[in-house]
Amino acid sequence: MHRFDNSFRSTLDALVGKSEIIIDRLKGTAHPKYPDFIYKVSYGYLKDTASMDGAGIDVWVGTNGKNIDAICECIPGRQK
Repeated sequence: MHRFDNSFRSTLDALVGKSEIIIDRLKGTAHPKYPDFIYKVSYGYLKDTASMDGAGIDVWVGTNGKNIDAICECIPGRQK
């Protein structure tokens, strides 16, 4: 587990705090392609942001509102 410094966490908190969260899939609903997968928390994205796939930055919203509780970081491999 990697521990981030407080400035990184503060930056993420500010991004989430000033962004509108768009919920695509509510807690308890099924994934559109995989109906056996039920979302345990609501899933969506931050409006007017972009991630590596060109879509908004993904978020999973639990009961704590707009606070960062966890971070999932995907780093692409090196090209040879």
